[in-house]
Amino acid sequence: MDEKLLHKWLNDDLSPAERTAVEQDPDFGFYQAILQDAAGFKADQFSAPHSFESLEEAVAAPKTTKLRYLQPMLRIAAVLVIALGVYFTLFNDGITTVETAMTEQRTVILPDASEVILNAASSLSFDGDSWDKARQVNLDGEAYFKVAKGQKFDVMSTQGKVTVLGTQFKVIDRGSFFEVVCYEGRVAVTYGDALQPLNPGDAIRFLDGEARLYNVNNTAPSWLAEKSDFDAVPLAMVLRELERQYNITVKTQLALNERQFSGTFTHKDLEQALNQITTPLQLTYNINGKEVTIGE
Repeated sequence: MDEKLLHKWLNDDLSPAERTAVEQDPDFGFYQAILQDAAGFKADQFSAPHSFESLEEAVAAPKTTKLRYLQPMLRIAAVLVIALGVYFTLFNDGITTVETAMTEQRTVILPDASEVILNAASSLSFDGDSWDKARQVNLDGEAYFKVAKGQKFDVMSTQGKVTVLGTQFKVIDRGSFFEVVCYEGRVAVTYGDALQPLNPGDAIRFLDGEARLYNVNNTAPSWLAEKSDFDAVPLAMVLRELERQYNITVKTQLALNERQFSGTFTHKDLEQALNQITTPLQLTYNINGKEVTIGE
């Protein structure tokens, strides 16, 4: 509805032609309902006449009372309209955010029935209101996607973009590490100015800006089976994942963080996980409550 006409209608200042135009507006029923609801705010000021004579006098009096009564109601209605507008602008923007805590995994069903499984200490957000126009999610952390077939589907992260039509894949975006693994279908990975297509079994990672293409044999992320696996990554990355899966703090000598680790650790038993990490590297560990120290 035209704002000027709305203002004049709320102040009961419309010409006959303008009133006809307002009443034919598609939004007229909406505003009229608000006005009717607003009238309820005056109910507590109603008083019965003390006698028949006073009632007769009121009926015979000029009809100015109705206008004085209506204008406050219209002002209340205007306030309600503005308040509703502010509410829908600020609090109903359609953004959904899902986060996982340490040790937690969570499954998210997107508006098109696509499925996302978040690994520990990760977050995912998407706009449900614009989903039909653009299937896009924002990821911080690690997630496994089972995308329903349909229009283009984008996963946005701080380091890159993954574009698919309908497929299953994994994305990790943690610190300076960005990795995409394609399990089914085909994906396109954008990293800076580079564009790399991936087929089933293909994977690409970027660590400190350096790219590496490689192949995988598994059909889903290992953490779905309660274990984490690594292929030639710095020990620091492995220990950060250990912290996320067990909600602990790991301390180690700075020089050890750059050692390369390839292997797996379980999510079910901390002692076993520490043995799986330290034994191949000939390191030792000590557990003190929620703090673990690793050394030579």
